[in-house]
Amino acid sequence: LPKLRLFAARKAPLNVVGAQLAAWFDNSWRPSVSALTFQCAQPGPVKVGATCMAEFKKFLKVKWQLEITRFEPNHSVHAALSGFFTGVESVTIEERDNGIKVDYHMTYELRNPVYQIMWSLWMEDVFVAEVRKSMEALKTFCQKAK
Repeated sequence: LPKLRLFAARKAPLNVVGAQLAAWFDNSWRPSVSALTFQCAQPGPVKVGATCMAEFKKFLKVKWQLEITRFEPNHSVHAALSGFFTGVESVTIEERDNGIKVDYHMTYELRNPVYQIMWSLWMEDVFVAEVRKSMEALKTFCQKAK
């Protein structure tokens, strides 16, 4: 299965970054203009069993569901993906000497042949850019909040 992995160090206290992890799909630090949006069935902090619909608006309003399968406060959130993507997504934070390491990891499969072609031709690059934009927005938010 293909993998997408991004990480960056944040110079902010663990509890500041951890609070944003607990609100990963429903929070104010995400870019105001983004092709990626999340609509959660139950707004509020992340909890196991909660579901969200993700939408990638740049391309035919592609949607997929995320179901939280594991949440460890101040450490990680893991979700199962179904719909456009099937697979898993995780965000892990780790305290280091130079700050907090935020690691985004997604292992996915695209079962629909049309989706596979769209993804390989142009969607993947735009999706990765949107995730990077979210990671930078998190960095900026945490640096201001410390």
